[in-house]
Amino acid sequence: MVLRETPERYIKRAIFALNSAGQCGSDPEVRSHFTAFCAHACQSVRESLSLYYADDSTKLKLVVTLPHVEMLELVRNHDLHGHPLLLCDPRIVSFMMQSGKHSVRLESSHGVAVSIQNKRKPFVRLDPKDVKHARVLFADALVMNSVDGELYIQYPPASGKSVHLLTAMKEFLLAAEYLLPIAGMVDTSVASKSSSENLEV
Repeated sequence: MVLRETPERYIKRAIFALNSAGQCGSDPEVRSHFTAFCAHACQSVRESLSLYYADDSTKLKLVVTLPHVEMLELVRNHDLHGHPLLLCDPRIVSFMMQSGKHSVRLESSHGVAVSIQNKRKPFVRLDPKDVKHARVLFADALVMNSVDGELYIQYPPASGKSVHLLTAMKEFLLAAEYLLPIAGMVDTSVASKSSSENLEV
């Protein structure tokens, strides 16, 4: 059994981290720490709400469909398992793709494939003859962009669309707060960028 106070404490922790990430100025390392802290806290919010509403199928369905819930779990899992979030220096535009437990595969229609996985050498089969019909299988990879000191997650990875991470976490917490009313805790002035903004990096 999960006490009512448990999800509330995680929500307070996540909001503290979110607001701190939005207000800590231009220090990329400090901002990265608070952003990662918030991602971990958001996952704890989800898990505690799932346990709290384990016997309420209607509320449990709402927990499972919270905004950006799968993307935030992916971000948290990568950070937890040795793949820290990208440092966002406002002077540098950067891009990073990290494989997870499964390799990223590049395939063409002629069966040619390249497999890429963290800490392993790329595995290549022949040379592609049909680049036009090639595809990328991302599996559980995390794709990140840093533009103007802001961190964006390409999600779903194959979509080419980037989500502003702080905005996504704010939207998640606003919805989670609605499930367990503790009004007035989310500072809506933080992370004002659109979470559906597409980037051309």
